Amino acid sequence: MTFLWEPNSANYGSSKRILTHVFQNHYNGPFGSKDAMIPYKTNIEYNLDHRCVSLQNWAQDQADTQVNKENVIVLYGDDFTFENSFMSYKYLERLINYCNKKQTSNMSFKLSTPGRYIDALNKEPKVSWPVVKNQDFLPYAKSHMIFWSGYYSSRPGFKK
Repeated sequence: MTFLWEPNSANYGSSKRILTHVFQNHYNGPFGSKDAMIPYKTNIEYNLDHRCVSLQNWAQDQADTQVNKENVIVLYGDDFTFENSFMSYKYLERLINYCNKKQTSNMSFKLSTPGRYIDALNKEPKVSWPVVKNQDFLPYAKSHMIFWSGYYSSRPGFKK
């Protein structure tokens, strides 16, 4: 979910809005844990068909829930994952090339950066982002009786 966060409208109005994205299912993307991408490290071709379909379906599901429809961010990784980054990105590049050649939908995939993603969002036809005003995101419940609190800045209404 992408939206404009307005941290304290009483003091700043809309001048301090921040384009914000909250991920539906954590930030490790469509493939889950660190070993999900490369089951057999010796065979980079392994499972490309299945992974390509998974990636396309996941990206389409994300696009269906977004206000913007032309660009979808797919994160790759998680905390303490991919000990062999060379092999991981080699496989990821192979998967992207494979998916772009075997199109079953009107999508293209590419490696990018957060800045390039924001630039691409700004080039989309006029999108009216929802605005969330003066709300704090923490604490939040990860699951039953598991809460995060104060991990990032919290209580923005109390800060000057």
